[in-house]
Amino acid sequence: MNLLLNSIKKITGNEFFNASILVFLATGVFNAGNYFYHLLMGRMLGPESYGVLESTISFLYILSVPFMTLTLIIVKFVSAYKGKQDYKSISGFYFYLRKNLFIFGLIATLIILLLSPIIISLLHLPSILFPIFIGINFFIGLFSVLTKSMLQGFLKFFPFFVANAIEVLSKIILAVILVILGFKAIGAYFALVASVMGSYLVASYFVKKEKLSFEKFTESRNIFKYSIPVFLTTLGLTSLFTTDIILVRFFFPNVESGYYAALSVLGKVIFFASSPITIVMFPLVSEKHAVGKKFQHLMFTSFVFTAIIVLVLIAIYYLFPESMVRILFGNQYLRIVPLIGIFGVFIGIYSLCALLANFYLSIHKKIVSFFVMIAAILQIFLIILFHRDLFQIINISIIITSILLIVLIAYYPFSAKQK
Repeated sequence: MNLLLNSIKKITGNEFFNASILVFLATGVFNAGNYFYHLLMGRMLGPESYGVLESTISFLYILSVPFMTLTLIIVKFVSAYKGKQDYKSISGFYFYLRKNLFIFGLIATLIILLLSPIIISLLHLPSILFPIFIGINFFIGLFSVLTKSMLQGFLKFFPFFVANAIEVLSKIILAVILVILGFKAIGAYFALVASVMGSYLVASYFVKKEKLSFEKFTESRNIFKYSIPVFLTTLGLTSLFTTDIILVRFFFPNVESGYYAALSVLGKVIFFASSPITIVMFPLVSEKHAVGKKFQHLMFTSFVFTAIIVLVLIAIYYLFPESMVRILFGNQYLRIVPLIGIFGVFIGIYSLCALLANFYLSIHKKIVSFFVMIAAILQIFLIILFHRDLFQIINISIIITSILLIVLIAYYPFSAKQK
């Protein structure tokens, strides 16, 4: 075992190895907590009400594309500035973003509130409180993402873990209390909103300890140029990850959409289990790329580790599907047992696509946004045309993500030749 660990360290470098272990522990607790939240709500609410909650959260995923875009931009620039020891630019960057996010957040929240009737109709929501909470969540989420992404860019993974832990624990506790009191899906969603506020307050405390000072930021143009491909890539990846849930909610009965929501939660264990590798890889590759150091070994190792996690979990899905459903969601969800394995294949392929897309963004290969967006559009188009049953929808997602993975792998030799 020691020989194996030493070999891994030589291949990856101590920095990557140690950071990976820490982030695996940190995100493991966070993702496990999130799953516990979904499992509890699935059992406590039942398929129909849980379908309402999960479709609302999936809709927020689409709206949160700016969050994920912001995360990648902040981690990219902060890690690059850190590599150059340019802390003055980091300070200017932080305060520049904080000011502009406040303005953007107010405008976006107002638009969400104005579109409330459309959101209610699209998702068949039982109350206007859902879009109101979505708007509030969006505004608070911008600043939560800002502070937590700063911690990632600084490679401060332990404070990042603390902020996430506070978020997930408060969400679970508050959701259980509100659902027991009879607030059902709206109570479960309000708990999510409140937990994001808690996460922001904790992360802000740690960011303040970095003693950032007010500085003028002069590279806003570079941020804008980089933000466009990041936004498109994030939008495409998010769409591939969530649009199927929204379309199932639209085309299928409420109970059926609840089954698919539970299936999605189970399947996404694969993505969340492998995502710590991407979280570590992105800032490390970005920092090395910024100062002209070699980074290819980090990409290779990240891909291998992700593939191993994907294959192991898919095997478990195929071997023990019924046990997983009974233990995690209960007998009322046994109808999804035949679909667990194939859905795991979809999410496994998606996880590899997400890793490669983030790698290309970390080294400024912007064409990746075109590949991902084409795949996302094709998925939507094909599901709208072909949605006979849930099995057909999953097969469409597998085909689309498989093609995308092949394209992203084939592009690697070309990206390596470009400066």
